[in-house]
Amino acid sequence: LLWSTVGVVAVAVILPFTPLADPLGFMRLPPGVLAAIAALVPAYLLLLELGKLLFFRAERRRAAYPAAPGARAERRILRRASRWTVRRRPHPAR
Repeated sequence: LLWSTVGVVAVAVILPFTPLADPLGFMRLPPGVLAAIAALVPAYLLLLELGKLLFFRAERRRAAYPAAPGARAERRILRRASRWTVRRRPHPAR
């Protein structure tokens, strides 16, 4: 994902500076836009890697405590049924 993102951005930035720009109708980007792209792409990649790190850390924790056989299906059913279930609190004694 990292290299594909960098490759696509590189092609998109370089293409307007090639002889193919005129037949394709591309214009050169202003320096401000190029600077914004240069700032946003690394920020995007950093946040992407951070998100993957947090996701897989949670998955490792979950795998450390495997559920009992059948518990996953039961949990899924209970989660779906919870939309229509209301837990009632006991009324306090008067």
